Amino acid sequence: TEPLSVHGLQVFNRAVEVSLSSKTIQPGKSAKLKISIKKHLLQRFKARPRVLVITDDAKNPVKTLGITIKGS
Repeated sequence: TEPLSVHGLQVFNRAVEVSLSSKTIQPGKSAKLKISIKKHLLQRFKARPRVLVITDDAKNPVKTLGITIKGS
């Protein structure tokens, strides 16, 4: 199996910032996706925050991750 290449991360809300520890993930390994929320900007948006992950995976090239914020 080939490594997974992450081509991009897209957010739909200015209150959300993301970073990925590695853009190339070897089979059987993982990478950390860090999601930071700017609470003062979050209240301006009514839509649920989400992150779009774009990869070279032939079966699932695009994955949308919903973000649940606790304690807000």
